[in-house]
Amino acid sequence: MPRSRLSLMFWILLSATAFGASPFEVSISDLDGKTAAGELLRLDATGAALAGASGTIVFSPERILGIQIRSDGQPQTAKGPFVEIGLLEGSRLLGTDFTTSDQTAICSLLDGKKMQFPLDRVAWVRFGLEQGSLEKELPEEWKSLIRAVAAEDRLIVGEAGALDHYTGLLREVTSDSVRFELDGELLPVNRKKVRGLIYRQQPRNFSGTLCLLREKNGSQWVLAELVFDRENRSFQYTTVSGIEGVLPFSEVSEISFARKNTVPLLELTPIAITYTPALLWSDSESPRLTLLRDFLRSKIILDGDSEGKKSETANFVPSPGTGSQGEKLPQHPIPPIQEIILDGKVYSNGYTLHAKTELVFSLEKQYQSLRGIAGIDDRIRPWGNVRLTLKGDDVPLFEEILRGDQPARSIEVPLNGCRRLTITVDLPQGINNGARLNLVDATLIK
Repeated sequence: MPRSRLSLMFWILLSATAFGASPFEVSISDLDGKTAAGELLRLDATGAALAGASGTIVFSPERILGIQIRSDGQPQTAKGPFVEIGLLEGSRLLGTDFTTSDQTAICSLLDGKKMQFPLDRVAWVRFGLEQGSLEKELPEEWKSLIRAVAAEDRLIVGEAGALDHYTGLLREVTSDSVRFELDGELLPVNRKKVRGLIYRQQPRNFSGTLCLLREKNGSQWVLAELVFDRENRSFQYTTVSGIEGVLPFSEVSEISFARKNTVPLLELTPIAITYTPALLWSDSESPRLTLLRDFLRSKIILDGDSEGKKSETANFVPSPGTGSQGEKLPQHPIPPIQEIILDGKVYSNGYTLHAKTELVFSLEKQYQSLRGIAGIDDRIRPWGNVRLTLKGDDVPLFEEILRGDQPARSIEVPLNGCRRLTITVDLPQGINNGARLNLVDATLIK
């Protein structure tokens, strides 16, 4: 066959492939654990629809867990340093500059566009970031600063690991300086010396959250409304605080509806916590008991007196007796665990429970099921075993012995709108074997 005809056939096949491919490929997962892939046809307040291999598939908004965008588009690139802007409802934006004028925030985005919105929607700003994408989690140092309640604005200075702040009034912010009022004196502070700004928070009532949209550069938007504009290849959105905007389809990586349709169990405060130590120590211990105590403590058993609290990484070490989180009880000599490790993976969302512990949650008929992962802490393995029992309104839903020589297992139990959930970790033979159960990614499904 002549070379010219081969070339012509090649270009015909290439063109057919290119034009036949959908520019709106997505995969949608639902609360039942099912996933469907295809071309996105519709996404709005009434739900989503996609064209799959077997026809059109429709999802109601109450059943969508997440949407993964399968676009080949690359995130916008820009030269640093970068700025990160945190909005009141939890949105986090990445840009190249942040300035203010007449109570208006002006953010220069990575694609060169400028976005303006009311300054009172801004919670905090970080300057001088070198990385052109957002970290999944804010540094702990910044979390502590943001959580601290202050009656005035704060100007953040210093270096990472040694940040300091001044309290006053933040006035105009330019690309070169921050006008900061301190004790009645207006000071122009060089922007190069400023690490961030934290604005005084005013109580507000916002609309409910629909979803969390993530851009490929890491920016994330907490949204109250989202509509797919197929004709213009974009998403039109409104944040929970009322900011409106448009994002190209190719710049979006993921849309999560978990905030609307699921609730992390960790966000609920137990109405009762009961902890019954399997072995208590006294001042009149025998030598054998002393040796046994030292051996068990070397296995990091936190029995005996301990303080009921969440650690900074959201681990939970239960207390003797019954009480609420934060109740001041005698502190155990071994410090709280600083991270949860299960099957080699570090989790920040979960409970660390010791036998015998019982947690009771009030669910008020809001949830249909509970999902999570449970197993013996990696620090204890391959030793130890516990009996994990879940009850809904005192009706057994799940009971199984979890062993340290076995991998963690996924758990999914139907709640069917029960009022009360009881989680119990007990010892199978009634003997303290040093086991510590990790219950991670526990999520309530509405």
